[in-house]
Amino acid sequence: MSLINERELKILLANSNVNLVDNDGSDDYAFLEETVLPTLLPSLAQLLERVEQKEQHASENTPPFNPIRWLAEQLMRHHPEGGAFQHRSAYGGALSQIAEHKREARLEKEKKREEDKRRAEEEKLQKEREVAAEAERARAEKAEARRKAAAAKEEEKRQAGDLAVEKAMKGDDRVDMILEFRGKMVEYLEKEVDFRKEDDTARVNVHLHKMACELVVSNTAASFASCADLVGEEEEQLLFVHTAADKKEAVVEEEEEAPEDDGLGEEFTKAPKIAPPPEISTRELPPLSDDTAYVLRRGQGVSWPAVDEAKAILITDTKYTEGTLFFDGEKRQGTYACVCVYREGKPAGTLAADTLDSMTGKELIMGDVELMGAIAVVLGEGLDLAASTLAAARRQAHTETIERLSLGPSTLPGEMADAVCAGIASVVHGREVAVGVLDTKDVMRLLAVTDAAGNKTRDETMNERTDSSERASLMFECAKTGEVAAVRDDAGGFLSVAMPVTDAKHQVCAIFYIASSPNPKPLSEDASDFLATVASIASPVLLTPSASAMRVLGIIAKAGCGESGPLFDLATRLVERHSGGQGILIGLCHGRDEIRVAKSTGSSTVTKATVQRGDMPVCFQAIDKAMYMSEQGSTHVPIFSPPPEGHARAIGVISVSGPPLDDAAREAVEGVASALTSSLVETEFRRKLTVCGAKALASLCKQAPGIKGAFFAFYDVSGRMLCAETVGGSIPGVATGKPIPEAQGFVTAEVGRGDG
Repeated sequence: MSLINERELKILLANSNVNLVDNDGSDDYAFLEETVLPTLLPSLAQLLERVEQKEQHASENTPPFNPIRWLAEQLMRHHPEGGAFQHRSAYGGALSQIAEHKREARLEKEKKREEDKRRAEEEKLQKEREVAAEAERARAEKAEARRKAAAAKEEEKRQAGDLAVEKAMKGDDRVDMILEFRGKMVEYLEKEVDFRKEDDTARVNVHLHKMACELVVSNTAASFASCADLVGEEEEQLLFVHTAADKKEAVVEEEEEAPEDDGLGEEFTKAPKIAPPPEISTRELPPLSDDTAYVLRRGQGVSWPAVDEAKAILITDTKYTEGTLFFDGEKRQGTYACVCVYREGKPAGTLAADTLDSMTGKELIMGDVELMGAIAVVLGEGLDLAASTLAAARRQAHTETIERLSLGPSTLPGEMADAVCAGIASVVHGREVAVGVLDTKDVMRLLAVTDAAGNKTRDETMNERTDSSERASLMFECAKTGEVAAVRDDAGGFLSVAMPVTDAKHQVCAIFYIASSPNPKPLSEDASDFLATVASIASPVLLTPSASAMRVLGIIAKAGCGESGPLFDLATRLVERHSGGQGILIGLCHGRDEIRVAKSTGSSTVTKATVQRGDMPVCFQAIDKAMYMSEQGSTHVPIFSPPPEGHARAIGVISVSGPPLDDAAREAVEGVASALTSSLVETEFRRKLTVCGAKALASLCKQAPGIKGAFFAFYDVSGRMLCAETVGGSIPGVATGKPIPEAQGFVTAEVGRGDG
């Protein structure tokens, strides 16, 4: 009995080649400990004693003794659960109690282990939730801070506008009229314009300019008012007059008439004639592209000092003032006034008025010029507000689009890159924008590029060793450091910038790049915030090579109905990108000494359908040992078998011809191999189930003649049904390999996987 000792048993097992870590080893240990060893060890001891006795008392007449049979009978008789015989000995009962005790201890230990595992998973999940909630809270706080800052900035601009209006009016009692004009302009922008549907502010700006011109002719002596924009750069600048308002006033002639008798002997005088209200109209002038467009080149006319010197202009005699120009080319008597319109604190155009067509002889005076100056201030505010509101609407729309793509299970990296490029380009006009991911440490793939003119390119490569551009320098620096890389101005603003996209482990997954503008000026604060926001939103789709391969191959697998060819094609391209190999071979095991070639390229191209062990011995060693292996000129990465078989032996291999892989390339290729395993499992499942489903439907159609046609379909990652097979007659709108039309009234029944 002393042989049944737990301490000695553990020592015995510790010296044996039993795996006590993995599940299989644990099960073996439990079986030995609870079932075999409690009976085997004492039985062996008794067998030894019995053999010794037989040897001591052996004689010629002693019947033969079979120790193996005796041991078998002993084990069966004293099995912990009662054995094969009806009676239970005290010894067997004791062994049964020992085994039961050990079984209970094991089950309790396993239960505790499962509980600890569940608790750890819950804690991990809770931690992830807390991190996500904290990130969302930080994002919301940052957004709220930006909103408050923007509101404070708008309030500051409004107060500055009030001061500017009061300064321009110099105590004039028409200040309230100007503030009312501002209120109408803001109301129009906030209530009547849906900036989400506007491509630009051109239509809105025309309306604002018309409002300003109408206000000028309505409240001054002017018979004509116009707005002009400053167009072009430096010496090539033009003043383009694009909007105008006209006022036609009726002339009332005063007649001297003798007093009339009212018939009662009293004289009375007729009431003076009252002029009808003037007719005011607004219009757009010919566009800049038109030959008849009204433009003033630098140095032409008398309006340029209003722009260059920020000086209000009042001309009291246009006919005899040098430099005045007229639409019809003929100088006429009248007065002219011009003030500058500012946008974002810089000269952007002019607001002008004249009395050349006045029939009343009224003239513009300095008070009218002051009123025009106040109107110009409010007009500039309105134009800035329209631009900022449109920009905010664009940012919001693109943010929502990118968020939707980020949450979409079928979004591919290229689709996300296109959306990011479009969003950034709409916010930073006239700049090159790029989205890149690292293929290798020296090569970056530009998934999408939009140049300053809006032209788009995709899937370019950029090599750090051969590309000396600012774009390459900043993007590779950003990829290496994981931090923002930028060219800054003296004030620290971003002239050009590369921003990283990182995952939960702070690994760099992608890089966003914005080039400097032709006339270098820093990115606005709103543009910088938008860039950072998009970088955080896009991270679920723009992933590291391994994670990206798992996502993309999974999408492709579930977008088909059992075809493995697209998976091998994509896996080959991914391995080529991330390994820099000169040739790729992907093979699946076909027996122990042969692999079936699924794909081969470059220097690894083979013409045979299979490869023998003798042709690539190291490759087969990688398969046999399920290990990454390298030899001169080749690297072999196993494609592991999926659970429950485990990784005892690989089911295939990815062979890369070329120099040894560095750590990053090895991780990427192993990630592709892992992703290919999962995808092949899904594809094979769909292939087999399609065969079974088609046979089941064919049988159903035979048993139910009323069924004219049927189809078997799978769901893709987005929940759409894809037709895998059709049976019977044709079904309108249904074709093999195509999505099933929605809302067609099909009678469907779902088939569960049955794998839990």
